[in-house]
Amino acid sequence: MDNKENLASPTAKPPAPEAGLPVRLTIVDADDEENRSHTIAGKVVDLSLQGMHIQTTAVESDSLNIIKDHTVAFKNRLDIEIDLPVGTVFIEGFAVWYRPSEDGINWSVGIYIKEMSGSDLELYEGYLTSIGGI
Repeated sequence: MDNKENLASPTAKPPAPEAGLPVRLTIVDADDEENRSHTIAGKVVDLSLQGMHIQTTAVESDSLNIIKDHTVAFKNRLDIEIDLPVGTVFIEGFAVWYRPSEDGINWSVGIYIKEMSGSDLELYEGYLTSIGGI
């Protein structure tokens, strides 16, 4: 009889249906909106109406940090594009936290959704509804 332990945790949460969707973000300097980073690629971990959890390889680009400064209330804006199965949506938001991912290579980032156009919101809400997220 084989007594090997099950390596998958029985309480492990399965990935969200949206996990792995491509996301791109650009950091926009809170002090100078003309100062923008190069595009940073990542992938979705989880989405909601108010925010998202993404994984990315960088939290800094072109001398701009994804948050700006942990000691001040001013946050750098993030211009975000998410490729949903129903189309690409454009979102304005800001990072509220970040930490190294469990893989030790990437970063996990929590993002608050500040704004998106009416048509993008319609696509986004429709997608969340279709996966049971609303």
